[in-house]
Amino acid sequence: MPLVPSPDRRGAAVLEALYEALLALVCVAVVAFTWLAVSKLYEGQR
Repeated sequence: MPLVPSPDRRGAAVLEALYEALLALVCVAVVAFTWLAVSKLYEGQR
């Protein structure tokens, strides 16, 4: 087995890494929006 992946597998790995980075970014954005919404709701109760 070669240690270096073939060019087509390398492209798939880059695409997978990009997808995972985008997924992580979306998760962080959802958590930030949720935190902001909850903090505004608690602020409105004071």
